[in-house]
Amino acid sequence: MILDSDRAQELFLRGNELLAAGRIAEAHEAFEASVKLDPESEDAHFNLGITLARLGRTQEAIKAYEAALRIFPEYAEAHNNLGNLFKDQGRLDEAVRHFQTALKESPSNENAHSNLGVALVRLGRLDEAVMSFNRALDLNPGHLEARQNLATAYLNQKRFDESIREFQRLLQLQPNFRPALQGLTLAQRKKVELSGGR
Repeated sequence: MILDSDRAQELFLRGNELLAAGRIAEAHEAFEASVKLDPESEDAHFNLGITLARLGRTQEAIKAYEAALRIFPEYAEAHNNLGNLFKDQGRLDEAVRHFQTALKESPSNENAHSNLGVALVRLGRLDEAVMSFNRALDLNPGHLEARQNLATAYLNQKRFDESIREFQRLLQLQPNFRPALQGLTLAQRKKVELSGGR
């Protein structure tokens, strides 16, 4: 059993190297072999989930993250990644629950705040989404996705001044970013229309 554990660790470390090198299929094989030798390693299940998700094998990735959470229920990153898969499948209530659990375990997880915001937008809960995006930006003002989503949420709320400000900040961070330029133009046009063309 000790030999299996040592070999499982070797495979896990090799999988990490392959994953970092972008060799996803090979990393997947290493993590899969590691999990077979040590089925109680939450990190091996978690990394297996990453590779499965990148290979487009979503249902298997979900099972891998769920396996990691059975071993370590407080695994914040597993909750975040599982939430993303559910969000992408339109299973928004489940996604929100996982993002909230991730944040309960790791309140400074800027990505979980941003991801929660996206799920809340899709549920039509814009006020809560704006709070989530702002929390992500409090933690990391350079979080481009959170900044873009906040600007768009403000636009959808017809809070045009705030939307314009956030699109401008996004352009300061990433000049000539086409979605930000388009969003800024739209927000400025809507603001003019709201003021009766003045």
